[in-house]
Parts: sequence; C-alpha cells; structure tokens
Amino acid sequence: SSDGELGCIDISLCLAMADMLENRIPGGIGLLFLDQVADLVDAARAAKVVQLLRQKTDPDWCKEQGFNAKDHIFLVTHREELKDMIGSRLLVEKRGGVCRLVQ
Repeated sequence: SSDGELGCIDISLCLAMADMLENRIPGGIGLLFLDQVADLVDAARAAKVVQLLRQKTDPDWCKEQGFNAKDHIFLVTHREELKDMIGSRLLVEKRGGVCRLVQ
C-alpha cells in the first residue's frame, strides 16, 4: 500500500474516533483539533479532507450522517495550497525555537 493510502486510513480512523468520543459526551464538545492530517496525503486528497471538514460543521449534513456538527475545527497544516480553501486561519511562524502568531 502507498503512503497516501495509509494517510487516508489514518485520517479516517482519527475522524471516526473523534465522532465516537463526541457522541459519548452528553451535548458533545463541538471542537475538533487535527494536527497535520492533510499533510499525510496528496493535494487532491487534502482538498477532499478540507471539504469533509467543512461538511462536519454543517448541522444538516451531520444530522443526515448521524452525528453532531462541530462548532469549530482547527486544522494544523504546512500545505500552502490549502490556505485559500480554509475560511478563517491563523498563521504561526517558528523563529529561534519560539512560535509566534503572525496573522
């Protein structure tokens, strides 16, 4: 299997576990933090990840799928091509071992 296929499996498992945990907490928490999951796959699959994450904030879509919508999703990525696909973003740069908010 390729690294891209393994990346898809990692992303799928991560999202499935997050949904399971969300459903076990009464009222849910509405937050999802994903660190570099879109960096595990090629550009086309990364775009699909972003599209799926958008859907996970849509209450109607989530209700159809049988889980709670997320209020906020935080996606950490180093992929420049995704920045225009994400509604709001924070840019953080690391200089001299210290991370700083740029934007």
